[in-house]
Amino acid sequence: MLSSDTRDNIIEEARKYLGTPFLHQGRSASGLDCVGLIMVVAEKLEVVDITENSANSIYNREPNPIILRNIFREYGERVDYEHMQSGDVMLLRNPMYPCHVAFYIKPNRMIHCISTPGLNKVVEHNIHDIWRRRVIECYSFKGLN
Repeated sequence: MLSSDTRDNIIEEARKYLGTPFLHQGRSASGLDCVGLIMVVAEKLEVVDITENSANSIYNREPNPIILRNIFREYGERVDYEHMQSGDVMLLRNPMYPCHVAFYIKPNRMIHCISTPGLNKVVEHNIHDIWRRRVIECYSFKGLN
């Protein structure tokens, strides 16, 4: 499991991308999507070591709950929402896309890249009921040892 310092570093790194514009399948500071934000931060901090097969599943297809669930099961451990810690990842239903992912920030905030008219960028905000009801599963990165 991740140390509290690593969790703080995940959130600190994710916050560096606040305001970064949404770009479908974006994987850099010039543009990100929700999956891109999670993977760029996790890879930069060496929290995960993405295998070529997993990278192809993430980067060359539309994100969908089955692919993302399999990826997070490979690199993380499922946790209950009530036991989430900062730096954990939420897999959510999204009315516009098959699914959505976001970093959790304790006690009740999230950071994610959203594609909504007027908000096409990485944002941080409180987890309102509408987002809470969309949570499918939550994961904590195992970390590399």
